Amino acid sequence: MPIQLLLTAALLGYGAYALFLRNVSRAVSSLATLACAGGILLVWNPGLANDLARLSGVGRGADLIFYVFIAVSGFVGLHLHLRTDRSMQMITELARTMAMRQPLMPRDIPDGSVDHGSRAVLHEPAGLPSGH
Repeated sequence: MPIQLLLTAALLGYGAYALFLRNVSRAVSSLATLACAGGILLVWNPGLANDLARLSGVGRGADLIFYVFIAVSGFVGLHLHLRTDRSMQMITELARTMAMRQPLMPRDIPDGSVDHGSRAVLHEPAGLPSGH
């Protein structure tokens, strides 16, 4: 009984968080809330997991829950990867835009000549001889 209370509290917390983030991603929020509700149902009716497992061709309810967890984890991982990739693309575009608005100009090289290449020139720290 204590584990059922602990799992119910955790699932209710996850469900509340999913509902709180509904405006960020409606689909993910809805799926997470549905998964939490299903989890609470299975926590309080463990025999139902065995019945569902037999209907789906899996031997035990615990195995079915584990397989579903793996599938959901893969979905969450893919979702996070796509969001991270989209964020990196936005950062790249922002950096390009900023670089075009404020380009780096070639700087004088310590020996008096000017670098006309596209790379930035690093100057020697003060007090060190050049060439080191």
